[in-house]
Amino acid sequence: MIIDPGASWTVDRDLVASKSRNTPFHGYELPGVITHTFFNGTPTLMNGTIVESSGAR
Repeated sequence: MIIDPGASWTVDRDLVASKSRNTPFHGYELPGVITHTFFNGTPTLMNGTIVESSGAR
């Protein structure tokens, strides 16, 4: 995981990647932004964009 600690973001229930849209943090501005994530060395989030899987799950 790569984090930009100097950035911030505002929680929007419509943009959260979750099946549930309930969040007590909707509208809150939070510090730090996750910019990249990896699973078994494969990128899953790059510059805040979800990377589509090219393999079977």
